[in-house]
Amino acid sequence: MKVLLIDDSELIRQRLSQYLSTLPQVQEVLEAASQKDGLKLLDSYNPGLVILDISLPEGSGIHILEHIHTNKIATRVLVFTNYPFPQIEKRCLELGAEYFYSKSTDYERVKEVIRDILDQPEPNHIIQPQMMMRKILVVDDSPTMRRMVISSLRELVPVQFEQAVSGLEAIEKLALFKFDLIILDLNMPDMHGMEVLKFIRKHQMYQEIPVVILTTKGDEKTRQEALDAGATLFATKPYVPAIFSGEVKNLLNR
Repeated sequence: MKVLLIDDSELIRQRLSQYLSTLPQVQEVLEAASQKDGLKLLDSYNPGLVILDISLPEGSGIHILEHIHTNKIATRVLVFTNYPFPQIEKRCLELGAEYFYSKSTDYERVKEVIRDILDQPEPNHIIQPQMMMRKILVVDDSPTMRRMVISSLRELVPVQFEQAVSGLEAIEKLALFKFDLIILDLNMPDMHGMEVLKFIRKHQMYQEIPVVILTTKGDEKTRQEALDAGATLFATKPYVPAIFSGEVKNLLNR
């Protein structure tokens, strides 16, 4: 796999490049210190993994993410930044970044994630015309849980993800986009997931969308209530990513 490092910090690039050079799965390490150079290398070499800073000379990592998202470039993106603010993380995940970490605290964690990514199959860079793009809405007030869910379903190419941090935002997203599947938490601050589920099943245009309830409440009463309200699948946290991914894949292929 080719790996592209886009960061204006020479020290960060040097440390990551030295680490990547020790991994047998890495075919080549490319480096860019600016948005312009990063976009040029991205389009020229089709890397399987991009490690991306947010603050770049004469640009931003957000612009690079928008380029990847708009052009449907099938690469995994790990954001590694000095600005680990919730609003920035939310935007990065919306644009398809799989991981979001702080330079000040998460360097060792980033190394672990890189190893995990390199052990997975490299994504196809060309989506065949006959492969229909699917869209999944992930609804959970926990950014960590949304990130985990999206990461575990990344292998279901071609899939696009939208996120909602609350029940009300989920309903707003339903009005804006057509979804093939919804993954829904129950305990949220503004509107309980069960109410969102009932809303979905009450409206004809949403009734056929599979809804997966993913919750920490694993008691039989909650499970039965969710299924009676129209849940397609009931799953509990923590979950086994491979099993969960297989279940979601089966629902998408129905």
